[in-house]
Amino acid sequence: MIYGICFPLLSFVMFGCKDDDSTLCFSPPTSVIFGFLDSEGNNLIENGSLKLSDIKIKEIIDEENELVVEFSLREDYRISLNNIGWYDGIKNYTFSSPLIEFGFIVKSSEITGDCSGYKIEEIDFVGMTPVLGDYGVFEFIVP
Repeated sequence: MIYGICFPLLSFVMFGCKDDDSTLCFSPPTSVIFGFLDSEGNNLIENGSLKLSDIKIKEIIDEENELVVEFSLREDYRISLNNIGWYDGIKNYTFSSPLIEFGFIVKSSEITGDCSGYKIEEIDFVGMTPVLGDYGVFEFIVP
């Protein structure tokens, strides 16, 4: 029974990132995570001041077209944008709610080497500057 578990695991470790089998070695971009705090450090989603139903995040395609960006609520009452950065290039986004509005520009690129995937190179914010918190969380202080 142990051999049945160990052999596939050993095979994955030994052969997972070879050029001829990139499906076993794929790295998605890291999630972009936003937190929203008041001036006293209270989480605005957790205390109900900022409602998820009021948050709108959009990708700007051109002057007339935009796409809604899906997000999810984490256990720590921060929002996670899991589908940003799956491209090679630069994209523009907007965040809007009754309490805060800003834009952000994401530059991402394809990973080269033995494994495939994408990585976020840079995020620039327009109209609001977050504080970079623990574990890469962008914390916005809302007055």
